[in-house]
Amino acid sequence: MSGFRIFRHVLGLCPSGRSLALLWLLGLAAIGLSLVTPEQVGRLTDLFSGGAAPTGRLVARAVLLLIGAQVALSALSYVRRRAEGVFTAKLIDALTFDLYRRLLQFPAGFFQEQEVEKINSRLLENGDRVVRFTLQAVVVIPLSLLTLLAFGYVMLRNNVFLGL
Repeated sequence: MSGFRIFRHVLGLCPSGRSLALLWLLGLAAIGLSLVTPEQVGRLTDLFSGGAAPTGRLVARAVLLLIGAQVALSALSYVRRRAEGVFTAKLIDALTFDLYRRLLQFPAGFFQEQEVEKINSRLLENGDRVVRFTLQAVVVIPLSLLTLLAFGYVMLRNNVFLGL
């Protein structure tokens, strides 16, 4: 079985499309919140580097937005990690069940020639690796690329030389 066919097969075992959509939505929300921090730090820097003395209200608002964004980002990261854990556990369960179902279709002579303990450990270890690879390929890497693109866009928008 080729690598791409294995990947497609594992994706077919996903608990639901809603789980993947939730992981993507949480990741996209985290990207948006991550963009708030540099904007607020820039705003604070501009307030203090300007010629006029900043008012306490403006500084308090900027600091509260900064703290709120960080707290929201932390909470979102926590929820996302929990959702990834649940998704991974369900996918590992589905893949393990599928692999054992296929394994039980082998003739009895196969199990006399092979050590059952080695078969079990290989199935469990490799199943875990395949699921973690799938999560990386479908969720983590694309969201990382989107994060880079979003920050690159903001940097180019603010100053062309920052984005180069």
